[in-house]
Amino acid sequence: MSMDTHRETVLTVTGITRVIRTERTGTVKKLEADHTRAVKAALVDMRKAGVPDLRARARAVGEGGKGRISKMADLWERGGFTPYGTYNVAAMRKPFPKVTPADVPDYFVETAPGEYVTSEIAEESGATEMLEEILPGLKVGRDGRYWVLRLAGSATAEKPNGTHLGPCFRTKAAARKSALTELASFNWTRPHAEIRDDERAKTVVVWIKLREFAARKPSDQWRQEDARKAEVAIRELEHPASETLAA
Repeated sequence: MSMDTHRETVLTVTGITRVIRTERTGTVKKLEADHTRAVKAALVDMRKAGVPDLRARARAVGEGGKGRISKMADLWERGGFTPYGTYNVAAMRKPFPKVTPADVPDYFVETAPGEYVTSEIAEESGATEMLEEILPGLKVGRDGRYWVLRLAGSATAEKPNGTHLGPCFRTKAAARKSALTELASFNWTRPHAEIRDDERAKTVVVWIKLREFAARKPSDQWRQEDARKAEVAIRELEHPASETLAA
């Protein structure tokens, strides 16, 4: 039988159970209203009948006339209900505030206007765009709202686009420029493990990553300092102290 023919609610008060059933005599809306009134009336009656039991509980625990159980007994005796406050329905109907890029963590990417997911989910769902080879073994592609450089040799069945180096660029032009200038001296066609163990390549990549990270928030002094330290590390790799002293 369809539930639209009746409504049924089970009430239990101080160990006494009653089943409240309301048959439909008109529209579904009328059925809901009739059943709500019936349940409320039954609940008031059952609570009033349970007042002596609450009074006995209050005495058993040595509670005074203003204790929690006694206050509940007074409320039941009056046929009242515990107030739960009011709700601003107009405010509840308002849509969620628009999300801005500044509110989204850096490890999230934008897959659609106002929609953000982690880069892993974006890759699994195919949200990343087609890749363009910039250098042998190194491709550029969009990953959400940023552009990244991916290692072609790291592609797997789970990650057909492969893993990206780490730096996230605001524009494709910036990613291309970085690849063609700062990364062009490295062989990106080597096995992934070999590239991962290349200390000089890792140092340059970390510097680029921190530099781009700091550029997105110039007011963050911690980011600026990290980028500066990474740049110093590159200079030390290119001009070791022993060479400087020999000169």
